[in-house]
Amino acid sequence: MARDVYRRAPRRRAQRGSVRPARAGGDAALLRLPAALPLSDQSHLASSPPHTAQPRADDPAAIARFYDRFWRPENRATIEEHDFHTFQHDVDAALAWILRDGGGLTGARVMEIGPGRGRDTLWLAHCGARVTAIDVSIESVRAAREHLRAHDLGHRYDAVVADVAHLPFRNEAFDITLSRFVVAHVDRRAMTPELHRVLCENGRAVLVEPLAHNPLVALYRRFSAHGCRETSPRYLTYGEILTMARQFARGVRHRGFYLISPLALALRGTPLFRPVGHLLTMMELPATLWSPVRRFCWIIVAEFRK
Repeated sequence: MARDVYRRAPRRRAQRGSVRPARAGGDAALLRLPAALPLSDQSHLASSPPHTAQPRADDPAAIARFYDRFWRPENRATIEEHDFHTFQHDVDAALAWILRDGGGLTGARVMEIGPGRGRDTLWLAHCGARVTAIDVSIESVRAAREHLRAHDLGHRYDAVVADVAHLPFRNEAFDITLSRFVVAHVDRRAMTPELHRVLCENGRAVLVEPLAHNPLVALYRRFSAHGCRETSPRYLTYGEILTMARQFARGVRHRGFYLISPLALALRGTPLFRPVGHLLTMMELPATLWSPVRRFCWIIVAEFRK
């Protein structure tokens, strides 16, 4: 990954495709992360209990500690419980169309916020993008890096331990920024101007995020054994989407998904899950396109255009 995306060069040249830990002073203070966060020392995580006090959604250090535990390989069962990608084929199709719109992804400079296990990262790299992934969790950027290396695409990937509200990149460093199920854990008022700053002219900030107001999903969030409670997320509202759009000269285009189809979540793990989910998705399609109702969708795909 080209070094010129950074506000200032690291003291030591990092191997291409490697994870860049936060550095003492300078960027570490800027990112509000612990000053010393070397990859070789995980002892501060190994002694952590499986469940601790809920981190606040606006506390990057607490969120980092939680997700460093969450993304560990031994927690695969918990990770699978949180993985709703098998339910999101319509969202995936819409996201792919938006990202490819305007000339494709070949050579595009993409900043991915919260790479998780590298699912979207791998797709972006396959499409020819040069991906810089950021996360407050070392374990997340490590998992994504290993996923791409396993597919011989590590040369198209760079990773930075950083808070999206305080990005260590120069102005206009990227063509596209992408986040999926991340914004509920960050300070949106600080994030939005940062996304605008690092995007080039005609750049695009793409969000795939859960909204706050679907009553069916609210029940799931309330009663899920693990679900969405540990990190005290603050979900986006439809009004916040419109507020964020005011900072982008070309506004926003968006589409809502999953109004009544979350009912199918009650059937997860059974043969009926996918067919019932598909049927409900088809039934709700007209309503998700109707503006007064779509604010109650579970997920929104939004593209803010600079």
